[in-house]
Amino acid sequence: MRGRLKELEDAVCDVIQIIKQIPELTGTKLAVVGGLALWHYLPDYRPTNNINFVTNATNDEDLSFLEQKLLEHPNSPFIQDQQALFYHSPAGWDIQIKISTRWHVSILRTIFFFPGAPEFSVFLPAPAPCSHDGQSPYLPEPTHFVYEIPYGQVPYISPADLVASKINSTQLKTSKRRQQDADDAKALIDHELAGQLASQRTAVFDENLRAYRRRVVESMALHSPQQEIIVKEVPYGVYPAMQMPTLGI
Repeated sequence: MRGRLKELEDAVCDVIQIIKQIPELTGTKLAVVGGLALWHYLPDYRPTNNINFVTNATNDEDLSFLEQKLLEHPNSPFIQDQQALFYHSPAGWDIQIKISTRWHVSILRTIFFFPGAPEFSVFLPAPAPCSHDGQSPYLPEPTHFVYEIPYGQVPYISPADLVASKINSTQLKTSKRRQQDADDAKALIDHELAGQLASQRTAVFDENLRAYRRRVVESMALHSPQQEIIVKEVPYGVYPAMQMPTLGI
């Protein structure tokens, strides 16, 4: 299984190197999202066969231009089948490549309070119109241009951004997929909590946090989020950035 992950990461590095060679794509920013990012942070969790990228492209025309340049590259390892883009690996494996735009959405601050513990602050994307391909409307903006990414490095989005995209996508999919995204978000948060130093946590705080987090995330999996998330009947305003400071990510 780890060999499969390594092959996908090698494919990501190859895609980045090819983009670096195309002058028209020098302004491209790129990050890995979706199932591969989840597998990276949770190696013993659910595997994937695809690679999902988010770019700084702003519309479908920009995405089509990027994909066309990849297909036209000399000795291109890319093929197109029924509008889907695939990377043909050296091992002979066709890996589907999904490239999305970064969606600009409002960010809502949700603060959870627990007796005798610091506040637990989470910044989540507000609901936004569904994207052209039915995927999550919230994807973070990549932070690095492809020419800044060293060879062999995979530019994964942060766990916090991945949690936010998973929670946000629960409003867009079928019940089965919503529950899967909610489970993914819970698994990521549990993983990050487990990585904190014991001195930074208490047993009571952990128990309360996990229970409350589970109720919130499962609720999001069953109901479309409202324009404001209210904790203890206090609405919080829109913020320009997303972070999960008390999780240390």
